[in-house]
Amino acid sequence: MEQVARNATDSDVGALRDFRYLLHDRGTKFCATFDSLLKAGDVKAVKLPPKSANLNSFAEGCVRSVKRGVPIQVGFVW
Repeated sequence: MEQVARNATDSDVGALRDFRYLLHDRGTKFCATFDSLLKAGDVKAVKLPPKSANLNSFAEGCVRSVKRGVPIQVGFVW
């Protein structure tokens, strides 16, 4: 994961080069070194609250629809 953080915050081709925040869960793969490498790349790591059941419900609904073959609406309205 340390190499992933380095690659993601690379100033030339990193996926997070134009972002200020990265939301992630509290999995053990996101260690303190991962967070510090993000911080070095000017990206603040924000850990999601523990045991938050509904944080991923929208994404799970979309995946469920795709698996069933139901057309989903493209574009999100917040």
